[in-house]
Amino acid sequence: MLDRIESLMDNLRQVSSDIAHDLRTPLTRLQAMLRDASEEEIGEDERRTLIAAADRECEDILRLFAAMLRIGEVQEGRRRPHVAAIRLDSLVEDIVESYAPVFADGSQQLLLEECEPCTIRCDADLFNQLLVNLIENARLHTPEHSVTQVSLRRNAGLIALRVSDNGPGVPAGDRQDVLRRFVRLERSRSAPGHGLGLALVAAIAAFHDAEIVLADAAPGLIVEVNFPAADTPPTF
Repeated sequence: MLDRIESLMDNLRQVSSDIAHDLRTPLTRLQAMLRDASEEEIGEDERRTLIAAADRECEDILRLFAAMLRIGEVQEGRRRPHVAAIRLDSLVEDIVESYAPVFADGSQQLLLEECEPCTIRCDADLFNQLLVNLIENARLHTPEHSVTQVSLRRNAGLIALRVSDNGPGVPAGDRQDVLRRFVRLERSRSAPGHGLGLALVAAIAAFHDAEIVLADAAPGLIVEVNFPAADTPPTF
């Protein structure tokens, strides 16, 4: 029990440090914008531009806290009443169809490789969030002309949702780390975000008793989430 308490305290200290680190830069930018906007000698157009930029910075900070609250909500199991037997194939098809034009705008491809009729017990909104985060993660961290593929299939009593790409991938030693909050690889620091996308995926997977497997696509990354089928007794 003492070891568990010590581990929780270490985790709390790490999260607090990560939050402070992630907020320092946007708050510094926000402070500079507001100071510049308060200068009497600047023109009205420039003042409006600075205020609009400060407003966008505030929205980014609020998105960070919203994502953290969402992770906490899922991890605490507050969504149990929303769990029901859901057909996944139609959800997956709709999400891929809606995101394909976004990929095309960035000279990338999003393809639905295979989509078997599957049913699991899940919170449909959380499943949508999980798949959207995986797709967005692939879009943000792969270059032009890359291809991201999504598949849904049955595999030995499990329902396997797979998102794979042919981008730079994630080194084997970093694959479990990227599922933690605020973790961003060095090459991803110039991309938008706070390192919470895959952490939310991990929280949603745990909520559904699903297992996440990260593997090498040679080149690229494979993220597979294995859900219990609807006829498998859930543990929640």
